[in-house]
Amino acid sequence: MHSVIIPLVKNKCGSLTDINNYCAIAISSVMSKLFEMLLLDSLSSSSACDQYQFGFKRGHSTGLCTAMFKQTVDFCRGHGSHVFVCFINFSKAFDYVNYWKLFYKLLDDNINSIAVRVLSYWYSHQECFIRWHNCISAGFYFSNDTRQGGVLSPY
Repeated sequence: MHSVIIPLVKNKCGSLTDINNYCAIAISSVMSKLFEMLLLDSLSSSSACDQYQFGFKRGHSTGLCTAMFKQTVDFCRGHGSHVFVCFINFSKAFDYVNYWKLFYKLLDDNINSIAVRVLSYWYSHQECFIRWHNCISAGFYFSNDTRQGGVLSPY
């Protein structure tokens, strides 16, 4: 339940004092990833919304969604229609996930309650450290966020 967060510079020509110029990469243990892979089997969803999900789903990708979008726009424009589009940037959405709300949603979706209890314990007791060069910070806990790089996080 320990992770080491390593801040990586996004743009080396940008300001090194700008917090938005860093991407936090969390490194978890191999045992943690194996444990998540075992839990993954018990987290099958029965939600009707899942059929519309493109990313983070076996056999699907956001590339498929992009291709479908382009075909729809081409079809509409080819038949003389106007196309109006709205895009939403969820680039930091995973950083603000309240995982307690997520666990309740999993239970509402009839996910195995034992698996949800294991995840809730695991998330509420995870400890993080920050490594900067050769120094490691004191450990800390947090109440939002998904496990960056975790096997289960996309699901």
